[in-house]
Amino acid sequence: MDRDELTELLDDLQHDVGKHMVLPVAVLPADSSAAVIQLAVLRSLDKVSIWRQFVARHGGDRYPTSASSDGTLIGQHAGIVTITSAVDTACAWADRSGAELQIAAVVADMQAVAAAIRAARSGVADGQ
Repeated sequence: MDRDELTELLDDLQHDVGKHMVLPVAVLPADSSAAVIQLAVLRSLDKVSIWRQFVARHGGDRYPTSASSDGTLIGQHAGIVTITSAVDTACAWADRSGAELQIAAVVADMQAVAAAIRAARSGVADGQ
C-alpha cells in the first residue's frame, strides 16, 4: 500500500468513525437519563466495527516511510496504535452505567478517537 492509499483510508475513517462516532452522544440534552445516554453510547460504538475491520484488513500491510526502506506495518505505526488505544478507551463506556455516564466525558473520549485519526493521517501524509 502506498502513502496516498493509506491517507485516503484514514480520511474515510475520519468521516465514518471519527465524525459519526461522537454524534449520537453529542446531540443529547444535558439532562438525559443514564438509560438514554447508555443507548446513545451503544449506537456510537457501532462505528467501532469499521475501525476493527480496517485493522483486520490492513494491519499487516506495509507502506513506505522516510524512516524505513522496507516500509512499516500499518498495525505498528505509532498513529494507528494511538487510534487503537483511543478506541479502546471509548469502548470502555459500554460497560458503565448510572451516574458514571457523563455526556461530556463520553464525548471527550470519542472526540479523542477523531483527534487520533487526524494525527495519524497527518503523520502518514508527512511520510512518518
